[in-house]
Amino acid sequence: MALPLTRRVALGLALAALAGCATLPPAPVAHHILVHKEGDPINGEKKKLTPEEFRAEFVDHILAGLGAHVGEDAHRPPARILIFAHGGLNTYRAGLERVNDLVDLEPAAADGPRWGTLRKTSYYPIFVNWNSSLWSSLWDDIFIVRREQRAPFKAAATAPFVLLSRVAEAALSVPRTLWSFVEPENRPDGSDTGETPPDKGPSYVLLAPLRGFTVPFLDAFGTGAWDIMKRRAAFVTARGLPAEAMADLGPRLHAVRRERAGAGRIFFQSLLGRLCVKDGEPGRIFWTRDTVFTGISAPGNCKSRLVGREVELTLVGHSMGALVVNRLLLGFPEVPFRRVVFLGAAASIDELDTAVLPFLDRHPMAEVHNVSLSMNDERYEKGWGDLWERGSLLVWIDNLFERVNSAPQLRFGRCLNLFRPALGEPAATRLRYDQRLFFHKLKGRDEDRDPRRHGDFDDKDKLPVILTMVEKSPGEAPRCAAP
Repeated sequence: MALPLTRRVALGLALAALAGCATLPPAPVAHHILVHKEGDPINGEKKKLTPEEFRAEFVDHILAGLGAHVGEDAHRPPARILIFAHGGLNTYRAGLERVNDLVDLEPAAADGPRWGTLRKTSYYPIFVNWNSSLWSSLWDDIFIVRREQRAPFKAAATAPFVLLSRVAEAALSVPRTLWSFVEPENRPDGSDTGETPPDKGPSYVLLAPLRGFTVPFLDAFGTGAWDIMKRRAAFVTARGLPAEAMADLGPRLHAVRRERAGAGRIFFQSLLGRLCVKDGEPGRIFWTRDTVFTGISAPGNCKSRLVGREVELTLVGHSMGALVVNRLLLGFPEVPFRRVVFLGAAASIDELDTAVLPFLDRHPMAEVHNVSLSMNDERYEKGWGDLWERGSLLVWIDNLFERVNSAPQLRFGRCLNLFRPALGEPAATRLRYDQRLFFHKLKGRDEDRDPRRHGDFDDKDKLPVILTMVEKSPGEAPRCAAP
């Protein structure tokens, strides 16, 4: 007997959720942390950890690896540290596989941690792996979360009505959803000059009727998943976590009542405990070799510490990782990051104004780089089998998943959005922060070097190329500006 549609959807989501319960693949603990969907630190068995357990199993290994990377010679050029936050639609497994792909490990030492550098660079990378899985987010949206709370019993009682409303919404939203993609983009003249023309192929026309069916359903169900992913991104660096999320710790709950913070925040505070700044030297940070302090929001003063080698901190946010990076900038405003790099940022232009530009005002030595796909690659990215409308995740967010009522609510990782007349971008802002704020737009002509899809930015061969570009010759890189 055929199951009703709502039961089939629920069964599929349940099977997908159970499939994610397997033990995770091993990855060097000196290079990553794992963040539960409710913000808690977890281990490779997806078991929640108290802050003390988290420091012992992950943070201490990271700091030991960093100490080995920095070394004892304070006269060497600055040691470079990179903190990478991945984007949406990533499972824990994908995040750990990324760690294994991107880290070149040094030969194993007899008495130290196993550590290495980012491929083809001298960065010591630390990956913030958080649960942004599509199926897990859909499950929480329909069966677990109601409003701001994790309420499984309340959600289970209302889930059938949520499913039916989503199906009805999909059926009634066909004209709106399809118009979002066929509406002219109104590109500025010459803004896509030199880009590779889109290769639409026969499937673009032949499968158009099918896309008329899939797009409304992706809109109806994808919007809720996007909202859950934003919720989880906020928990990564949260000052406090929801009370119901801590119940899983059971008898150990008393140990964390004073430190109910996101795993990313706990880690970063521990990192800051090993850094210091000197009076009269803005923008410079130094490694220390003394006791680790926790719970701080800015590096201390070097006067009373055993000062070591200078270090440079670089933040990298890919796609929704930009939301995590922006929260770090807002939560730790006194930290003088050397560079902040956004790769296809899924954050809004409002966040550029509220988080990024104030950071540049506060730290005159810092640089910010915003890297976008070419306009054609952004608009015509093809999904699996060409079964849904073309466009990168940023196009889908702007057109469907996010309610956009004004230009500043659009994604700033999409170059086209920066040309909106109401914004005066990027020329006015770039002039204000000359040689400190860069809007890059790739041309999409070199398959081996240029990311051609939204998910290519963290490719093991392309990410090092981008980081080298923004570090060594940002002024020569392609710019997001009309000729």
